[in-house]
Amino acid sequence: MTGVQTCALPICISTKTPVLFVLMPFGDGRKLTFDLPDGQKHHVTCNFDQWYEGILKPAGVDAGFLVKRADDELKSGSVTEQFWDDLQAADVVLAFLTGRNPNVFYELGLAHREGKPVLLVVDKDENVPFDIKHLRHYQYDDSNVDRVGTFKPGISACLKAIAADPDGAVIPLYGRRKKPK
Repeated sequence: MTGVQTCALPICISTKTPVLFVLMPFGDGRKLTFDLPDGQKHHVTCNFDQWYEGILKPAGVDAGFLVKRADDELKSGSVTEQFWDDLQAADVVLAFLTGRNPNVFYELGLAHREGKPVLLVVDKDENVPFDIKHLRHYQYDDSNVDRVGTFKPGISACLKAIAADPDGAVIPLYGRRKKPK
């Protein structure tokens, strides 16, 4: 969390830049193959680090967030505890579902359980499992190179909408977001 505190007697105002925590695999240029529900194979090559640095992080910054990913800070200690601290500190979570990474889905479940507003980003509708298919998600078409320039502003617009109405991006099953004390 970052914050600026300005003090003018007799009133103190503290402002905090909201934090966007990104759930996604790390690495570059991995070719992924996985089975779709209809039995077909889906192949995708995704440079996750390029997506993070070139699209997701700038989109979050443009929407007014401090953007973090679990590997942004190399620290000693428990990765699980560091993830949990980052998740707790997040105001909004972005889950990059392309590649159907099991860790991302596990972390997404924890974010939902904590009542965090979440933006789902995915390459194909078929890659959104049944249990969360009813949730709004930003779908991009990476087969159309001409549209790559629209991804960042599209994701930024979604994040701005979530920032304006965070409760609207929380799964009702777990109740509304906990109000800060």
